[in-house]
Parts: sequence; C-alpha cells; structure tokens
Amino acid sequence: MHLFDPQPHALEFLVNPEPDRPDNRLNDGKVGPDGCFWVGSMDQNTINTTGALYRVTPDGTSTRVLDNLFVSNGLAWSPDHRTLYHTDGISATINAYDFDLASGAISNPRVLISFDFEQTGWPDGGTVDMQGDYWSAGIYRGMINQVSPQGELLRSLQMPVSGTTMPCFGAVDGRTLFVTSLTVELDDQEQAGTLLACNIDVQGAPTYRFDHPAPAHSR
Repeated sequence: MHLFDPQPHALEFLVNPEPDRPDNRLNDGKVGPDGCFWVGSMDQNTINTTGALYRVTPDGTSTRVLDNLFVSNGLAWSPDHRTLYHTDGISATINAYDFDLASGAISNPRVLISFDFEQTGWPDGGTVDMQGDYWSAGIYRGMINQVSPQGELLRSLQMPVSGTTMPCFGAVDGRTLFVTSLTVELDDQEQAGTLLACNIDVQGAPTYRFDHPAPAHSR
C-alpha cells in the first residue's frame, strides 16, 4: 500500500500487510468510519484459502482481522457505523459483524443472507444506502441486489453486462448508482469490463476519509 499525492504524482510507501504471503494479492478495500483503510487479500491463483482482511491505521500499522479466506470482498458499513459487512468468495453468503467505532474491533459474526446463484449471481463488491440497505454486485448474472438490514432480498436490478463487480453511490445528491464490471467470456465472445451509471430512487450513505474518523452516533 502507498499514499498517492496527485499534485507531484508522488507515491509514498505505507505498509505491506502480508510480506509472509508472496502468492497473495490485495483485492477489495475501503476506508472505514474509524478512519482506517480496510483491505482484503486473496491467493492470486485462486486455489488456496490464504486470504485475509486487514485494518491499516494512518501511521501504517496493519492488523489482521480475519484469516483463512478464499477471496475477501464485499466491505461496507451501516450508516450508523455499528455493522460491518463482508463476504468470502468461497460461498454465496454475506456476513455481518458488530463494529466498534472507537477500536475498530468486530464481533458477533452472523449471516445476513445467502444468495441463490442462479437468481442473484455470486456476491462480489458491496455498498450501503442511507436507509441501511446493503447493495451487492451479483457477478456472472449481471445483478445488483438490494438487501435489508434484516437480511431480506428487496430487489435485484439487471444490468446490461454479466460481470458486475462493485456498486457505489455518487453524484451531488448521492442518487446515482455506479457499477463496475470485469471482462467475461459469453458464448465464445468477450464482453469487455466497463463502468455503468444510472439514476436510483435511494440515496447512498456518505463515504469516509482516511485519517478522519466519523463522529460516534448517539444510542
């Protein structure tokens, strides 16, 4: 991991979270409400469960939070900062954890929802909206799936590409849904990865800044 200063185009080394795992690569990463960068890893050959999830503080301290993962993915936080969402690519399950804003600790692991691949695709990247719903990219079925905090599948939006990998909300009002996809082979033809955008009827939750913890919500 490096810090990038866009003005002089300079990279400053911050940390290598797993120097002991040379066959791994980093995968899904986001800044959390604690002001730290959370990033997962995976075996670059996708044959071993050597992946992990790391919490990296602004001073470059890296802590392994979850281990023995196939593909770390799906990171997102509830808008009240009390729940962390995460997926491991070895299954079609989205997991939820209690999240402590002050320490960054996670606890009380539980299943939010387990998807039916034929209907929803395999869960990949994720994000949340202001209502607390979790939005999951259903890769290989071209879906974006909206899930309530109680684990109910609310709707599945069909995208015009198959390899949907990550949804996020943007634009001035947070009501544009952006979706990335990867390149896939369909009927012996290549469907190129792309970036899509569409208007949506909900507002995305605000994102977070590195080294800027969010204020705690009162209970």
